[in-house]
Parts: sequence; C-alpha cells; structure tokens
Amino acid sequence: MPISNLEKLKLPDALIEEINNHALIQSYTKGETIVSKGSFHNKYGILISGLLKVSVVHETNSLLIYHIDQDNIPFITFLDFKNNLPFTFDLCAVENSTIYWLDIQKVLHWGDLYDSFRNYVFQSYSFQHLSLFNTLKSEKINSLNTKLYTYLVNKSKLLNSKQLAILNTEIAKDLNVSQNSISNALKILAKEKKIIKYTNTIAVL
Repeated sequence: MPISNLEKLKLPDALIEEINNHALIQSYTKGETIVSKGSFHNKYGILISGLLKVSVVHETNSLLIYHIDQDNIPFITFLDFKNNLPFTFDLCAVENSTIYWLDIQKVLHWGDLYDSFRNYVFQSYSFQHLSLFNTLKSEKINSLNTKLYTYLVNKSKLLNSKQLAILNTEIAKDLNVSQNSISNALKILAKEKKIIKYTNTIAVL
C-alpha cells in the first residue's frame, strides 16, 4: 500500500487508515481514458501515483484545462456530490497512474469529521474553477506561441524532465489547434532558442 503518498497530505493517521481500508484501487496505463464526458461516475478519487489531465470535449474538439499530480492537490473532485449528473470533462492518464476511488458518502462523512480533509476538498474545487477560468482567459489574450511555450514548460515541470517525449498530435489536441499550427509555432520557439525540436522529443531550454 502506498500509504506514504497519503501521508504527504498530512491527514490524520486514523483517516489515512480508513482511506486505505475503504478505497477501490485501480491502475491505468499511459494514454488511457479513465472517465469520458457524458458518462456517470459516482466515486471520489485520490491520485496516488502518476499524472492525469482534465480536458473539455466538444464533438471532435478538446482543450486541456489542467493536470492532476500527486505532489500538489491530488484530489479528483469535478463531480456533483448532490446530483447524479453526467461527467462534463474527459479524464485521461498522461503517465501510468494509480487512483484510490472512494464512495462519495464516505467522503462527505470524513469531511464532517476532519477539517483538514474538508479543506482539501474545497481547495480542489477552487483549483478546478480557477484553472478553467485561466485557460479560457489564456485562449482569448495569448498567442499560440505563448500558450505552447507555457504548455511545454508546465509539462516539463510535471514530468520533472527537460526532455519531453511528445508528438505534435498530442499537443495539437491539448491546445485545440491544428498540427500545422503546432509545427509552425515549434519552429518559431526553436528560432527563439526556447526549445530544441528532435524527431520524437522536445527539449525545453
């Protein structure tokens, strides 16, 4: 059991024990869709290892909203606790990932008992809404070059690597633009000495 990852959250020992006892543990491979838009999902998640991404999907288009990683706020809370509503986002694994899925009623009960846990839930909701606002704001005011460089820098930090094994198709999907636009923007960033583009990787400088 990866209890140490839960201990990073500085939750009470009694709560950590309860989470480990009641969690449904599931693992996902890189690129796997965990929950898709329009589906119903009545579990609350804690990311134990790996990296996830949340995207808004409309017909054939998608736009990356934010990532979920275990070192920041690893809670998966973009669902309505009170109403049985369909998922409004796509949740995918960026890297091989493990999630603890918890019953919502248990989560609500723990929120009543433990202030620290309730605060994490509220923080994750705030993070989600702020990320959505910032993404939409960036879509309006920033150039593609700026958005692409920010995307690459953030991804480099999340993966703790300056060398990114990522294809233009994935970037284009995350930023909701054409592959040609991404190719042109990468050439500009390379000329500005912000990146080095290799065949299947990008080095962030």
